[in-house]
Amino acid sequence: MPVNTIDGIKEAAIQWGVWLFGGSAYYLYLVSKWQKFIFSMFVINLFLAFFIGYVVGQFLPDNTAYRDWLLAISGFTSFPILSLLEKKFAPYIVKFIIK
Repeated sequence: MPVNTIDGIKEAAIQWGVWLFGGSAYYLYLVSKWQKFIFSMFVINLFLAFFIGYVVGQFLPDNTAYRDWLLAISGFTSFPILSLLEKKFAPYIVKFIIK
């Protein structure tokens, strides 16, 4: 994602905003349901959303239909996917490493 022109900077800012919007929407959804708002967890969730959005964005061509929505969804689902991987697959990975 080259950011060497004003248009490139605008495009990058839009993409970053979409990723962070997805991540913040998910965390605020949790807060509205049952979880207490913790600023550090909010920042961690934004970082994870940014990272996952960047990774997913690298696999999608720029001219993909609904690209921005796919990136927002990836930001929204970043924390649940990582927690699922941690809960379900971490024991198997630990067993594999210990062998």
